[in-house]
Amino acid sequence: MYVKAIKHFIQKTNFKIFKYNGVCVVSCFVCNFFFPYSLLSFTFTTCLPQIQPKCHQYESHALLQFKEGFVINNLASDDLLGYPKTSSWNSSTDCCSWDGIKCHKHTDHVIHINLSSSQLYGTMDANSSLFRLVHLRVLDLSDNNFNYSKIPTKIGELSQLKFLNLSLNLFSGEIPRQVSQLSKLLSLDLGFRAIVRPKGSTSNLLQLKLSSLRSIIQNSTKIEILFLSFVTISSTLPDTLTNLTS
Repeated sequence: MYVKAIKHFIQKTNFKIFKYNGVCVVSCFVCNFFFPYSLLSFTFTTCLPQIQPKCHQYESHALLQFKEGFVINNLASDDLLGYPKTSSWNSSTDCCSWDGIKCHKHTDHVIHINLSSSQLYGTMDANSSLFRLVHLRVLDLSDNNFNYSKIPTKIGELSQLKFLNLSLNLFSGEIPRQVSQLSKLLSLDLGFRAIVRPKGSTSNLLQLKLSSLRSIIQNSTKIEILFLSFVTISSTLPDTLTNLTS
């Protein structure tokens, strides 16, 4: 009751709280203004609880490091409504309040990243700091330009993912088998569109081995949506795909 009353009083006045020799000192500017001959500053031994940022510091650092690996290029995204979500990220604010970021309401871990159409241009590092965010459930990096880099094998370390969207990103090469380690996936989108070559020929940027596709289907038993448009698959599709939404 005592602490609650002090909190209410502080909200109604211009108090400053600082610590001196382990004791909290509270100074009231408003009181001193109206009663200049009175000593109205006082001390108490128990500090009021301070409001702490929600975001875990190592997760904030990981996100800022990821941001630094790319430049903003308005040609990197096709969506005309896209904008650079990471431009507002900075170390002085709580990462749980950043554009495109959501945190768990109890643990405060980053669980949702949506950087779709964020005009990111650059190469995806195989050891990207993004893979330190092991509590992620949603990761949407669609419609950016990762400059023909490969999908890192460390994607498999994000074991809590339920929704993964890496579409329209100019990823190239073989889709790593480690994607099949994401056993909680409900939705996986790795689609793109064919690249037009000289003389009208087309080619696909991403390739998926049939063995890897089988592993995805076998391990991600909850998967409902799988987009692999313009992904080269080494053989015919397994029968288990007929139950998926396309």
